[in-house]
Amino acid sequence: MRTLWVVISSMAFVACIQPTRVSASFDLKVLYGGDLKSERTADFRTFLEKYFAKVDVADYLLLKEADTKGYDVIILDWPGLPPRTTDFKGFKGPEFGPNYDRPTILIGGGTLAVGRQFQLKLDDLCICLGDAAHGIQASHTIFHEPLEVQPTFEVRPTPSNYKGWPEEESLGETMNVWKVQTKGYSLANPTDLSVMPGMVADPYGFADSPDTELISSGLNMKSPKAVAIGRQGNFLLWGFYAQPADLTPEARKCFVNAVCYIKKFDGKKPLVRKDRGRLSRDWVTVLAHRYRYDADLKRFLASQPEELRSKSAEQHRIIMEGYRKLLSQGLREDLGNDPERYVAYYRENLEFLRQTEGQELSFTVDEDAKSLGLSNRKIELLDKCTKMLEQGDRPDLALRLLKRYTTESFTEAGQWRKWLGDARERLFFSDIGGYKFLVRPDHYLDSTAPKSADLTAEETEAARVVSAKLRVTPEKVRAGEEFSLVLRVKTAPTWHIYAMNSSKGPGIPTTINLGLPKGVESTGEWVLPKPIRDADGQLVYQGEFEFRRTFRVVAEVVPGVIKLTGELDLQACNPFSCQLPKKLVLEATTEVVKAEQKN
Repeated sequence: MRTLWVVISSMAFVACIQPTRVSASFDLKVLYGGDLKSERTADFRTFLEKYFAKVDVADYLLLKEADTKGYDVIILDWPGLPPRTTDFKGFKGPEFGPNYDRPTILIGGGTLAVGRQFQLKLDDLCICLGDAAHGIQASHTIFHEPLEVQPTFEVRPTPSNYKGWPEEESLGETMNVWKVQTKGYSLANPTDLSVMPGMVADPYGFADSPDTELISSGLNMKSPKAVAIGRQGNFLLWGFYAQPADLTPEARKCFVNAVCYIKKFDGKKPLVRKDRGRLSRDWVTVLAHRYRYDADLKRFLASQPEELRSKSAEQHRIIMEGYRKLLSQGLREDLGNDPERYVAYYRENLEFLRQTEGQELSFTVDEDAKSLGLSNRKIELLDKCTKMLEQGDRPDLALRLLKRYTTESFTEAGQWRKWLGDARERLFFSDIGGYKFLVRPDHYLDSTAPKSADLTAEETEAARVVSAKLRVTPEKVRAGEEFSLVLRVKTAPTWHIYAMNSSKGPGIPTTINLGLPKGVESTGEWVLPKPIRDADGQLVYQGEFEFRRTFRVVAEVVPGVIKLTGELDLQACNPFSCQLPKKLVLEATTEVVKAEQKN
C-alpha cells in the first residue's frame, strides 16, 4: 500500500452552506469530515444529500468534538493515509476527548488516528483490502434496512495468499464475492496502486466482547476472516476505500443503511480497548498453520524466481529458524521441528492458553486451569473455583485462578459467590481485554475512560522488528580516495521488508535516501542483497542482509570528521500483518586524514 501524501487546509471550520437539495429520504443530520479541497469530499456530500435531511462537511484534520454536536452521525474519511505528525510518531486527526461516544463511521485507512486514539478492535491489520466482499452476514440489518440490498455475487479464484491460514481447509479453489467497487484496488492486479487499498481489521478475538459485530470480510492480502465491515461500540468500519461514484449501486445502498444503522449506538462506547501488541489466543493457531505451510521446502523453492533458487534453500532455513524462535525452548525440546506436532499441540491446549506477558506471539499453557480440565474463558471455571473455596478444596489454586482471570481481589468464598451471582448475566471473557472476565455495564455504558493512545509505540515496534546500522569502511580515508558505505539491516523472525526497485504489489519498496556532505560524491549505485519471493508473490528481504555503495572524497576536502546522514524508508510485514511505512534514521562518520596519518 502506497502512502498518499496530501496538502491539508490550514483553516479550521465547518462548512455549513447548503446547496440546492435533492429530496432527502431519511431524517438524519450527518457531518462528513474529510479534505475540503478534495473532489472526494464533494462526491460524498452530493451523494449523502440525496438521502439525508442535513449534510455538512468539515476538515477532518481540524475537527473538534464540539463540532459534532447537533449531528446524528459523523463520517470520517481522508484521501489516502492521513498526514503524519511533525515528529513522525503518529497521525493527524480530529481532536476528540476520551469519552467521545457519537455514532461514527470510519472509512478505509484514512482514519488511523481515530482507531489508534480509542484503541479500537477496528485496527489496521493491513491496508490491503481489494474491491470485493465475501463472508457476508446476509441477515444483518445493513443489507435490509431501510433499503433492501441485493448483492450480485460472482465467482473468483480464491486468493493464493489465503493458503496457509487456519481457514484454508474450508476454502475451495474459487469463492463467491460481492463486487463493492467499480473502480479501486484489486488483488487481481496488485501492482496497480493508482487507487488506495481499503483497510481490514484483525478478526482474531474481534468477537470476544459484546460490543462488536463482524458484518463482512473482503478480498485482502492477509486473513480470509479479516474484518472489512464491522462495528465496535459507536464506531463502524467501512473498510472499502472507494468514493460513492466508484461504488456499485448496491454498495451505495448498503453504505446508506450503515449510516442509519450506526445511529442506534449513540452513547455506546466500546467496552474493550485493544493495547497494541495484545493478541487473541487464536493467533497461535495462525502461527502453527503458517509454520506448517512455510515448512514445505518444495513449495517454497517453486515459488522463487529461477535466478534466486540457488540461494533459496538457505533463505528457507532462516525462515524456519525464525518461526522456531517464536516457540519456547521447552516446547521445541518436546516437539522438535515437526510443524504438525505444533498444530496438534495448540489445538489440544487452545482453551488453556494466555498470552505471555510482553511477548506478542508467545502463548503459555495455564497448567492451573488445565489441571481442572476447564477452559480459562468459560464461566464454569469461576463456578468451580468458588465452590473449591467454599469446600476448602485446594484454596490456593482456586484463589489464584479467580484473581488471575477477573479484575476482583476478594479473599473470602462468600464474597466471590455474591459477586458471581450479581454479575453472572453480564460476564464475558476477552482475550483482547487482557485475558479476563469482564462485566458488561447494566446500560452498556462504559464509565472507564480509555487510555491515551501511545503513538510512540509505533516507533518502538518498528525498532523491534527491523534494525539498521550504517558504517563506513575504512574508518579513515585520504582526500581523493574512495570508501564504502555499508548499511546492515536485520529483521526479526518471520518479518520482512520489500525489495528495492522490484516490489510489485501493495508492499512499499525499500528506499535509501542519503544526505551527502560537501566534498563527497557517489562513484556507483547501491549493491543490493538478493531478495526472495514471499507467499503473496512480492520480492522481499528477510533475516540479515546489507546494502553497499562506494563514494569518493574529493581532493579539495580538508582533513577532519565528516558525517553522512540519511533515512531508510521501509514497510515491515510478517505473514500475519503489516506495519505502516516507517523511516529509520541513519548516521555514520568517517575521518579525512592527511596522507601520512592514515596508517
